[in-house]
Amino acid sequence: MDSAARASLAGFVSTSVLTSSDGLFGDNVEEKRVTEAPAPRPEDTAGYKPLYEQLQGRKEQKDSEWKEKNNPFAPPKGLDEEEFEYIQDLESKREDVERKRQAQHEEDLAQFCKEFEWSSCYCVC
Repeated sequence: MDSAARASLAGFVSTSVLTSSDGLFGDNVEEKRVTEAPAPRPEDTAGYKPLYEQLQGRKEQKDSEWKEKNNPFAPPKGLDEEEFEYIQDLESKREDVERKRQAQHEEDLAQFCKEFEWSSCYCVC
């Protein structure tokens, strides 16, 4: 039995099977009584917390981390440089598309006015 198993069984009296004459566990079994418990280790007693307290501490830590990350009342985080550049790039592309669409519209309208030779066309030709 190793020392960790003995530490968990402090004060427990058990019987262990050492050998058997026929190789199986039969009638002729030599037994040894285990009665001495190892002395408690000082590092175990100093930092010992019950399992419930350990689990409760971990749960509280996870809850506080989750609340910190997902707090609905926290102020919104600011944009970092990469996000800011991405939004500016999107806006400039949108403006370019709108300018091209407007230029195409004016060009089509001017072409229409020329084809029908409308002098009173309300477009700027």
